[in-house]
Amino acid sequence: MNAFGLLRHSKLLKKIRAALRIRVTFEDQQASRDYIQHPLHQGLLQSIGPFVEGIVVMDYPFAS
Repeated sequence: MNAFGLLRHSKLLKKIRAALRIRVTFEDQQASRDYIQHPLHQGLLQSIGPFVEGIVVMDYPFAS
């Protein structure tokens, strides 16, 4: 069982309230699209989905 499986079965999880911020950068827009559709990423979303109230995505380019 992976970490997300353990969390799914934890009664304590319902009492936890937290914010998580993740910054991911990509070389180009195609790399971003590939990441979003990747089976491992989709699996992660399925695993954490029941515990997430909302997701905010901010997409903007960085100046070089």
